[in-house]
Amino acid sequence: MSEYTRTSPNTQVTIPTKENQIYITASGLSDVPGDPPDLLEVLHCEAWIAEFCHPIKAISNRTFSYSLKHRAEDWQYERVHQYVSNGAFIQAAVNLGYRYKRDSPLNAYFNMGIKKSVKTGGLK
Repeated sequence: MSEYTRTSPNTQVTIPTKENQIYITASGLSDVPGDPPDLLEVLHCEAWIAEFCHPIKAISNRTFSYSLKHRAEDWQYERVHQYVSNGAFIQAAVNLGYRYKRDSPLNAYFNMGIKKSVKTGGLK
């Protein structure tokens, strides 16, 4: 599990793997350090995940970070519509204990189930 310091939003987060380290940047997963995700975006995604998702046993190809970040953006938490980066969504999921599988250089899949209300109602 990576470490994330909420009091220091400019901290670069890394996830150690057997081959190398993977960094969570604002753009998503990276093999090299970069700008970290914005703290407010991460908090927005954490709130969305807590509201609409639940952990499942296996990593699912239906829970793609780039797609889910758009759902979190469309959700108006406390009446605020907010842009969120792909990296902010990944960081939020990791913070909340979700496992991930890297799909491409930037994106990830998670062991995350989506509540039916999100699938059928209101979100684009």
